[in-house]
Amino acid sequence: MNRYDFGNSVQLQGAFRDGDGVLYDPSAVKISYRDGANTLTTKVYGVDEEIVQVSTGIYTINVFANHAGTWYYRWFSDTSGAEVAIDKKFYVSDTPAD
Repeated sequence: MNRYDFGNSVQLQGAFRDGDGVLYDPSAVKISYRDGANTLTTKVYGVDEEIVQVSTGIYTINVFANHAGTWYYRWFSDTSGAEVAIDKKFYVSDTPAD
């Protein structure tokens, strides 16, 4: 599991692929993440400017590691045919970054 220091910015990346494994842009791209304080946040591409499209099918968001503990995130789409990235997690230590 990836580890980050408290106070760092963490980049989360998601990739959307069709049934043949080819990257594509679904009509709706979303990410939900649960921080170390167990707060759930959901962001939507095209609504929330924090989500950036890097290239076809590849999206990123930077989150501020403001709570120690295990964070969970998932990129998803509610359009048919979208294969989402596996749920992922990372750990934020309670030690502030230098």
